Amino acid sequence: MKRPCVAVDVSKSKSHYQGWINIDKKCGNAKCIEHSKIGFKEISDKLKELEGITNEKPVVVFEATGVYHRSLQQYLEDNEIDFIIMSPLASAKVRKSNIRSTKNDKRDCKTIARTYFEKEFPLHEKSDEIYDNLREMSRYYHYLTEQLRKCKVQFKLLLDIVFPKFDLYVTDYSEIPMALFSKYHHPDEIKNKHPESLAKYLEAKTCHHYNYCLKEAISIIKYCNECQSGCSKESIDCRLFGEVIEQIKRKVEEQELYLQKIIDLAKELPNYELLLTIPGISNNLAARILAEIGDISRFPRAKSLVAYAGIDPTVYQSGENDGLHLRITKKGNKELRCLLYLAIHNTIQGNNVISNYYHKKIATGLASKVAKVACMNKLLRIIYSMCKTGVIFQ
Repeated sequence: MKRPCVAVDVSKSKSHYQGWINIDKKCGNAKCIEHSKIGFKEISDKLKELEGITNEKPVVVFEATGVYHRSLQQYLEDNEIDFIIMSPLASAKVRKSNIRSTKNDKRDCKTIARTYFEKEFPLHEKSDEIYDNLREMSRYYHYLTEQLRKCKVQFKLLLDIVFPKFDLYVTDYSEIPMALFSKYHHPDEIKNKHPESLAKYLEAKTCHHYNYCLKEAISIIKYCNECQSGCSKESIDCRLFGEVIEQIKRKVEEQELYLQKIIDLAKELPNYELLLTIPGISNNLAARILAEIGDISRFPRAKSLVAYAGIDPTVYQSGENDGLHLRITKKGNKELRCLLYLAIHNTIQGNNVISNYYHKKIATGLASKVAKVACMNKLLRIIYSMCKTGVIFQ
């Protein structure tokens, strides 16, 4: 017998709530509240009303909304109120089961309550704060990565204008060019330089020896004398080019600093050292995979963790369709899937259980990408087993 509940349809700055004694009996109409202590106290009052009617301790039920539900969640945790956070996909499936799948804020309360009474959901358990901090830091690191990627796209665009075909003349396309472009924003500023003076500058700004820098300096000066830039020295493109270079340098430094913070925090977790024993998983991947998985104890079995990552196969069997060899659901943690794919790309390079499994799948005729997804599933199950038993990768 399910406990009575208060179903809450969470929005950005306000929510609708409604009490339910059972699936067929509501306790009052849906009401709107602001996201404030006064507003949330109305939910507490409704809980007391339900408990007085049923003599059972009710539970608050709402959907995960990314960030909008966080203030409600914090209020419930501070006041030690039992609550359930359900996936929006679960309630959407119940709503769409009706012939007319009408959706509005008040009706959503009824849909959430119906989903709660028809399906099984565990009570939300407060996780260790270190997992929450690690996840938020990992998400911010991803944000920094996206910002850096956009800067590099703009850098490439301006490079093709100011220094066209530069990559054809320089063998090292990382440290030396960045040091060069930090000071010189147009080929005309370089073409009359002496190779020795340019080489000394590059040696001072990079980790390369003088002879190597001299070789690169000769090549760069030759290029600058031959190339036709797409703009003049006074063009706005040159100024923007210099600004983008500085942005990239700052964002790389910030990204590296933040990644080190993530790794230092992940080192406090016992499972961090376990993941490092898996071939192809570095400090970076180990820390970020743990950040996305969180507390492993919240998954009752490996299958649940696989579903959380969204790499469980779609099930669709009808008539002659056997329901086999379908695509993965992708209804899960996108960031975790990306990290697992990166890990598999590294792991299959060596000689281990997962690489052998990959080559076995390839031998059956599977495409490389499909085989890698199968390996992601296997890797995640291995990680689950390792974290549960404390046994290192064999």
